[in-house]
Amino acid sequence: MDRARWDITPGQRIDAERRLHALERELESKQQAQKERTLASRYHKVKFFERQKLCRRIAQLRRARNGDVDKKAAKKKLAALQTLRMFLHYVMLFPHDKRTGEPVAPSEDAPDKAHREAAEFLRRVRKQMKKGVLAAEPERELEERGVRRPARDIAEDSEEEAHEKKADPPRKRPRSATVEGDDFFSM
Repeated sequence: MDRARWDITPGQRIDAERRLHALERELESKQQAQKERTLASRYHKVKFFERQKLCRRIAQLRRARNGDVDKKAAKKKLAALQTLRMFLHYVMLFPHDKRTGEPVAPSEDAPDKAHREAAEFLRRVRKQMKKGVLAAEPERELEERGVRRPARDIAEDSEEEAHEKKADPPRKRPRSATVEGDDFFSM
C-alpha cells in the first residue's frame, strides 16, 4: 500500500499533478488571506488611532499655518505638514499581511527585518507622493470617503445648519379637521 501507483497512464498522472498544484496554490492563498484577516483585526485599533492622531496634527498645523506671517515658520510648518501627510499615507496603505508599528521614520539599516521592510515601504510612499501618484492631501481624501471627522468639525457644521434652519423655517401642511375630508378614508 505504501508503494506509488505505477499502473496509471501518463495522462492521468499529469491531471493528478495539475490538480495537486492547483490545490496547493488554493491552500497558499487561503492561508495568506487568513493571515491578513488575523493581522488586520489585531492592528485595526492601532491603525485607527494613528490615523486619528495624524489627522488631528495635520488640522492643527493647517490652522496654525494660515495665521503665520513669518516665512521661515511657515516653511517649517509646511515641511512638517508634508511629513505628517506622508505618515498618514503610510498608515492607510500599509499591507495587511505585515505587522504594523507606529509610523516613526524607520532607518533602512535597522537590524530587524520588519523595520527594514517598513523603511522600504515608507520610501516608496514618499516617492509616489513626489510623483503625484498618491494624493498630496490624504486627509481630504478621507473626508470625501466619509471617514468620521473630529467632533469639533461636526459641531461647527451643526451650528451652520442651525443658522440655516432659523433663516428658512419648514412649512407646515394644513391638517384636515375631520376624517370626512381625508381621501384615505373615502371609499
